Amino acid sequence: MEIKEKIYILKLNYALNYSNTDWVIDIIEKYKKPSVIFENGRDILSQTELLSERFDKFIDVAKEFDAEKEIAECEKKKIKIITYLDEDYPESLKNISNPPLALYVYGDIKNVLSISIVG
Repeated sequence: MEIKEKIYILKLNYALNYSNTDWVIDIIEKYKKPSVIFENGRDILSQTELLSERFDKFIDVAKEFDAEKEIAECEKKKIKIITYLDEDYPESLKNISNPPLALYVYGDIKNVLSISIVG
């Protein structure tokens, strides 16, 4: 995945603050690029129940998050960020309600029998 798209996913993840991810996942799966939410989100969401005022506030919060700094900090600490669109995102998580947009992994996720989410 392009770094630009990873940055957008991290911004969305921050703005969602662990709330319902379903509407974001629906858009990401349809368009395959999270940047579309920032570029055309108002047009896309005009067909949904998400109020425009609420969307504007959501995007403002997402834009303020410094995802580049987050990526750099994680790289320094050898923490891998796996996003919903990455090939190594666990398929089992994609099938749950409200899957996380991003996983922060220290170690090898493929050798883990289960996943613990802290936060």
